[in-house]
Amino acid sequence: MKCKGSITVFAALSLLLIASFLFALLEGARVQGLNTCAELVSEVGITSLCAEYQSPLWEDYRLLFLDGAYGTENFSEEKLNSVLCQRISENLDVAQRSGVSMYGLSVQSAQVMEYQLASDGKGAVFLQCVAAYMEHNLAQETIEKLYEKYREGEEVEQKDTSGYSVEGADRAIEEAKKAQEEAAASSGDSGGETGAPTDGEVGTSTGGEAGAPTDGEAGTSTGGEAETDMENPLEIVLKLKENLILELTVGNVSEISTKQVDLRDSMQKRSLKKGTQEVDDKVSWYERVLVGEYLDSYFSNYRKQKEEGAFSYELEYLLCGEDTDKSNLEGTINRLMLLREGANIICITMDSAKMNQAKAVAEAIAAAVAQPELITVIQCGIVAAWAYVESLLDLRALLRGDKIALVKSREQWTTNTENLMASIENEAKALNCENGLTYEEYLKLFLYLMGIKKLAYRMMDVMEQSLRIKPGYEHARMDHMICELSCSMQYQAAPLFSNLSLIQRGAPKGFCFENEKHFSYKD
Repeated sequence: MKCKGSITVFAALSLLLIASFLFALLEGARVQGLNTCAELVSEVGITSLCAEYQSPLWEDYRLLFLDGAYGTENFSEEKLNSVLCQRISENLDVAQRSGVSMYGLSVQSAQVMEYQLASDGKGAVFLQCVAAYMEHNLAQETIEKLYEKYREGEEVEQKDTSGYSVEGADRAIEEAKKAQEEAAASSGDSGGETGAPTDGEVGTSTGGEAGAPTDGEAGTSTGGEAETDMENPLEIVLKLKENLILELTVGNVSEISTKQVDLRDSMQKRSLKKGTQEVDDKVSWYERVLVGEYLDSYFSNYRKQKEEGAFSYELEYLLCGEDTDKSNLEGTINRLMLLREGANIICITMDSAKMNQAKAVAEAIAAAVAQPELITVIQCGIVAAWAYVESLLDLRALLRGDKIALVKSREQWTTNTENLMASIENEAKALNCENGLTYEEYLKLFLYLMGIKKLAYRMMDVMEQSLRIKPGYEHARMDHMICELSCSMQYQAAPLFSNLSLIQRGAPKGFCFENEKHFSYKD
């Protein structure tokens, strides 16, 4: 049975107005949803872009960077924008393909506005990234203790010990001998007998060469005096310095790495790409300590070699910047030798017994050359020679894994002025110091004192060279590596519910949304 119904014009118009009002409410709710969707998709888009970091850098060095060149030789903002837009579109398509989305949101444009590169701030940005990674791995108390240790090492290295010199004492003796010979010649002495030691006697020979003792003797005294069995430390050290430092400390030179790297395109030698974002170029002592601990964990050295990297001795490269492992090791050992010599001179001069022992040897040598006024100069030379031999043994101990104190106590001292030559034979090494520093810790001390730019650029050299030997990363450049960026994304959507409304005047033709997002690997 059919039922008839009717509605008044007023009621019909009222229903249409109510429907239009409801459609307007629905469109308003949809706009809020579109805005939230744009926000979420923007966040996912920039995260997806930055998820394409250089995986070898993470695997080997635990650092995250996005290659702005995408494996090519040239940095490309267009490529970055294209990838960002593509990632956003892919995430939007997921919802639309499901058939349940009423949003219909589409990306209009996406672009990277500002970015920060690892090499910006003269390397400060890179060190900040390293420190940010390490900050979660070290306790504050540990960091402060390390800082105090570095400050102590800095004070030792800055002590002036230039007044103690083997070469200076040897030169003074030579000048005294020459003056004696000239005085004898002018007074008419025949045969050149001046009372000064001739070649092969205590002191050094003319021409600046060390007169090494023969048959285990230190030389003979002048004028037919009795022979002495006393060694001349000056001669011993001058002879030792004629040898390669590697042979005296490392031992088997044939086992040293032979790797060589082409550094003609290194960070400090080429023009670097610069980021567009303002950077903080300051690196605090706190961050420097964190960088040192990072290097200890992820960079190789002579004691902890890396066979697969471009360098086997990475820390040594940071210190010296040479293109071969051997040159870097030699330069590092020379730096260590200078520090240990200075520290050992301080140790000797602080010990009255050692200074008296050095003075006794100096008096004997001064008497042998008939120049008592040279006792002080010769004593300084003896102190330097003694410190040199002790330092050789220190380096041998460090390279074999022992610890050596910055400034030794009397109980930690190894050598004496008697039989210095015998003390370095048979691969002898210094006594281990329980409160001392290891080889790696000495290297960290040197690196802490290094300039920020040089340290950061050389660290990036190591990473860059290690990347380039991997297939597909031949064009890797650390000044193309993005560590922080800001992006702007624009979206649009057509009206949906407002098109069903009777009230079309003033209705939007479409909706536009803009989002700005920031991402940093340092966070």
